[in-house]
Amino acid sequence: MSTRPPSRRDAEGRRQVGTNWESLTERLIREAQERGDFDDLPLHGKPLPDRSNPHAGEMALAYEMLHAAGVAPPWIEADKDARARLAERDRLLALARRSALPMRSTLLRNLTNAVAAYNADAARINAAAPSERQHRRPLVLADEVAALEANLGADLVPQPDPSTEA
Repeated sequence: MSTRPPSRRDAEGRRQVGTNWESLTERLIREAQERGDFDDLPLHGKPLPDRSNPHAGEMALAYEMLHAAGVAPPWIEADKDARARLAERDRLLALARRSALPMRSTLLRNLTNAVAAYNADAARINAAAPSERQHRRPLVLADEVAALEANLGADLVPQPDPSTEA
């Protein structure tokens, strides 16, 4: 095993040597402070925010690593997908209000796909979420189809003219 002291090359290619990694690291930090490299950092002179999650428990380090990488736990990613599916369902129901009956089959097919995708997302959430509080109930296709039928062409139905009513 080598007993050479730790070294690195600086920006100009010069070799920097320390008696141990700690001394080399401390020297690099001190030199950066002297150059003012840390002066314009956000929260300069203020304590760093406590980003620890009191509910994470033994998974705290894993959640911190996922957060730093810009990724969420699988059940949170599935929840994002589920919310997008619900937004798609709501968009289809709103579209049904402005659509005539010939659009029924297209809207029904799209709604069926959105409900199936949401239910798959809900199953992923329910399988991976740490507690039942995060679980989602699956949608019942028959209820969603009934809502579609109720909305289909609702805005196209002629409304009575209040000026002609007696």
